[in-house]
Amino acid sequence: MQLNSPGAKLRHGANFATGGQPLEGQTSPSLILEAVLSLLMCRLRFHQFKARSKRLYDAAKINSDRDKLPIREDFAEALCPFDIGQVDLAVGFITMSFYQLLAKLPDIIS
Repeated sequence: MQLNSPGAKLRHGANFATGGQPLEGQTSPSLILEAVLSLLMCRLRFHQFKARSKRLYDAAKINSDRDKLPIREDFAEALCPFDIGQVDLAVGFITMSFYQLLAKLPDIIS
């Protein structure tokens, strides 16, 4: 059994995150397209993970292999958070005073 994470117990979560670009100043069509494609890629990876988990679960010969994989009900109860803006905050903490960053928060949030 393998999902590119040897020995991983994936029943309690998997991470499909991408990141590293600030939101601020992202008005270029190519950068906006890159952000959209990044979200679509995360979605694609999630659906591939879901399908592959089912195939591996059905093919597993022993319970200890099945216990490492999510079951159908797990996906129905999954929490899928989106965390956007951390790079902007990190850059702000490094380059701005507290009050400058505080004044910038509404722009980052919007």
